[in-house]
Amino acid sequence: MKIATLIARILAGFAVLFATTLTAQPTPFNISIERGLSTNGLVTGTISVNGQEIGKTYENASLKIPAGAYTGLLRYVSGHNFVGGPFGTISKRGDFLVEISGVTGGRTDILFHGGNRPYQSRGCILLGPVARDPGSSIPSLDNEHPLRKLRLLFYGTDVPNSTPDKAIRIQISDRVGPEHYDLTGRWLRDDGELVSITQNGSSVVATKVVPGKSSFLKATDVSWQGEYTSNSFRGKGQKGDKNGRRMWVPVSISVQDKNTLRVTGFSPDRTYKRSDFGVH
Repeated sequence: MKIATLIARILAGFAVLFATTLTAQPTPFNISIERGLSTNGLVTGTISVNGQEIGKTYENASLKIPAGAYTGLLRYVSGHNFVGGPFGTISKRGDFLVEISGVTGGRTDILFHGGNRPYQSRGCILLGPVARDPGSSIPSLDNEHPLRKLRLLFYGTDVPNSTPDKAIRIQISDRVGPEHYDLTGRWLRDDGELVSITQNGSSVVATKVVPGKSSFLKATDVSWQGEYTSNSFRGKGQKGDKNGRRMWVPVSISVQDKNTLRVTGFSPDRTYKRSDFGVH
């Protein structure tokens, strides 16, 4: 064999090896957490996978981990019912539980698991409450639960026969933008109506305490509600008539400052002033 031919074959072999090495790189599995409002010790946000939003997140405001880039590790065992499996099953053993690795201060066991209350997290990222099957009382996830979506996006099927070669990368970002306020408390409308606003994360509900003179709704009825994701947000308001009929209409809520709200969409538009001076 000529030397030139031998060298050519060796170079071709190296080229194949190099190409194989390139194709063997793990597929990126990018999880992004965009934090939003912090209310009553609970930070709400959204979770996306490779740019696709799949649901809401909940964190303990005082114990949340710093924003930044992290590596995700796949776990199969937990001391709690945190590990996902086929068809929405969730238990202490399974094939899908993501742990956030590399958290400062040597913190470990920072997981993605179920829940939506501050006391359910010591730094973990919660993806919503987990229901129990009405027949068996076994914890289970419905098709729209973010934990179930996360597992399905990772494996590509509900019943995988192997673990895909994917690199789990996690990016957590703190909210930036104008100041938001805790709207919880009593608010007086410009026609004398008094409402009580409750806020759970970004969810805001205004319930009538003393209906206005022109209102056909009664105390304890919901006046309006919406998702407080910016200082001007959309929602729905409830109206009634003298025949007892109810209807919902689109409204827009503008948070002008910590003590003033403007709701448009009713006729006429309404202004609310905080009546408890910030004491809840």
